[in-house]
Amino acid sequence: MSELAGIEIRRLTTASEVSAILPLRSRVLYEPVGLAGVTELSAADLAEKAIHVAAFAGEVAVGTVRIDLNGDSTSLVRHMGVDPKCRRRGIAAELLAAAETFARQEHGSTTSVLFARPGSELFYIEQGYVYDPSGESMICHGDPNPKMIKELYLDGQA
Repeated sequence: MSELAGIEIRRLTTASEVSAILPLRSRVLYEPVGLAGVTELSAADLAEKAIHVAAFAGEVAVGTVRIDLNGDSTSLVRHMGVDPKCRRRGIAAELLAAAETFARQEHGSTTSVLFARPGSELFYIEQGYVYDPSGESMICHGDPNPKMIKELYLDGQA
């Protein structure tokens, strides 16, 4: 889809493509919080309303994000992560923007929601997210993950 300093951002459309990113997802999202790696796709991964986008350096996955499309016009950002060796290069921002674009243009999503891991809130604020006024959060691995929201616009402007 797009290029960023030798990194290709592309949408994953088959189960085999999504399966190929599971080792990365496990390494960057689960192992750092003490969880065993995920080796199988979940029903949510295979759901028709799941958008998977990944970043590749050659054929090696270095970043991943999944957006779940709800029945309304809201999408939920899930499983956002970039290999530590590839961070601070704009990959996460490109991944998120691409996934939001797919959700907005192909499915009419007007609002993106996420629950930010501790330490990631500033990144999401830089991408146009704000804390949900309700103050809602989700406890994950013992830490509060605040709910953040972003309005998605058809012309791509926030």
